[in-house]
Amino acid sequence: MKKQLVFLLAAGALSFGPSAHAMTFDEALAALSGSQPTIDSEVLAARAGIESLKADASLPGPEVEFSYEWGLHGIGTKLNAGVSQSFDWPGVYSARHEAVKEAEQALVDSERAKRRELSATLRSLLVDYIAARRTLAALNEVGSVLDRQEQLIRRGYEGGEISILDVNKITIAQASIHHEIHLATSRVEDLEGSISETSEMDTREILSRLDDAYPVMSIPDEEQYVRDMMAKDSEIIANASEVRQAEISARIERRSNFPGFSAGYTYSLEQGETFNGFSIGMTLPSRANVKRAAAARLQAEAAAMASIGVVATRRAQYHALVASARQLESEINNLGPVFEKCDNIKLLEKAYSAGQISLLDFLQELEYFSQARLNYLEDIGQYHVTLAKLNRYSF
Repeated sequence: MKKQLVFLLAAGALSFGPSAHAMTFDEALAALSGSQPTIDSEVLAARAGIESLKADASLPGPEVEFSYEWGLHGIGTKLNAGVSQSFDWPGVYSARHEAVKEAEQALVDSERAKRRELSATLRSLLVDYIAARRTLAALNEVGSVLDRQEQLIRRGYEGGEISILDVNKITIAQASIHHEIHLATSRVEDLEGSISETSEMDTREILSRLDDAYPVMSIPDEEQYVRDMMAKDSEIIANASEVRQAEISARIERRSNFPGFSAGYTYSLEQGETFNGFSIGMTLPSRANVKRAAAARLQAEAAAMASIGVVATRRAQYHALVASARQLESEINNLGPVFEKCDNIKLLEKAYSAGQISLLDFLQELEYFSQARLNYLEDIGQYHVTLAKLNRYSF
């Protein structure tokens, strides 16, 4: 069945004739994925946050003190100076450096996942765009048939061979198909806008050069889909990173429950006598650190639970998409021979031109076959859109 489907889809692509465009699907996707200012902005903002973490992981600047005192009644003056360095419990700094490394790795993973996700979104939009253009081409083909017949009917009416009723019939049919063409054109333009908005660039030239061949895709195996999902899904990656960072934050807060210290050198000059020495200080921990550690642990648990929910949702989406793809595949295989082995509209036009059927029969049959063909093309388009969604992690 799969081989039959591939043959039918390939034949469908050929039925549109040679393309005048010079850009393949993959080339267009690569060009559209090149400029991503929003992601670049997010990366820069994240790097700013990492620099703040690096600042927290560094020792504070040394403290310098100076005092000058004078006594009354000729007792004399007193000069004091000193320099000291404060520092937290040593284990706090190692945990903070670990937090910096985790944040840097999280940024790399997140950026890669977001860029991949954007490409997957553009892939689905491009497939949908190709389907819309194919639908528009099919409607234009029907419109051309009606335009040719309208000219012949008007000449026959002017010669007194055809009644005004037939002229009105073809005019109504033309108005109907032109309305459908207008809707299909609007659909194409809407997708062009969505692609431009998603890629954050002017896509007109790229889309004008894109051919209408669908990319080659297949239904991925569930195990492979889940493995790729766990490794590439941006939301799952973000949740996993949040779990690790929350665990590190909890470790930092626990170690902050130990006292901090300060050590320094002191100098005093009093009544001509010089004194040199050192100073030691201790900062007692705050009970707030315990609450912060508990909050970090709860945050880690929340992120872990969120990942479980995302995985369950993605699995459900996979099964729904596979079911839809299988159904569309069956419908395409059933209708493929009807539309790929013969040109029904051309045969119908020949039958009418030969006088084998009336104008009313011609218009009714034309509407029947053209609508059935549009449904068939829609099935093909939806099938490829579904495959694009199923392959969001495959590229």
